[in-house]
Amino acid sequence: MMASETNNSNTEIPYSKDIAEFNYSCNLDLLNKHIPTLTRESEISDILYVCSLVEMFGPEYIKWITSDNGPFYVMNNEYIDKLAPYIEYQQHSGCSFACTMRNAQFILNKKYNE
Repeated sequence: MMASETNNSNTEIPYSKDIAEFNYSCNLDLLNKHIPTLTRESEISDILYVCSLVEMFGPEYIKWITSDNGPFYVMNNEYIDKLAPYIEYQQHSGCSFACTMRNAQFILNKKYNE
C-alpha cells in the first residue's frame, strides 16, 4: 500500500515500506563497503535513518545533502528544520549531529553521484 507526503512545493512524495527497505539495504551495503570501521549499531542506525528521511523527502533534499554544505552543526535552514524533529530525540550534541549528517552525506554521494 502506497502512502504519500506533500512537500513545500506541493508535490507528493510516494512512500512505501518496500522502497524504504530497499533503500535501507542499499545504503547499509554502501556504508559497510566505504566505512567498514564504523561498527557501533547506534551510529549506523542513525546514519541510515537520516539517509532514509532524505530519500523520503525527495530529490530536492537529495540534491541539497549531496552538495558541498557548510558545517551541519551550525546550519539553520529549511532542510535542517524539517529533518531535526525526526532526529532530535536521539539526543545528539552539535558535534555528533554533524558527524551523523556528514556520514549520511557521504553515503548518499556514493549512491547518487558515482
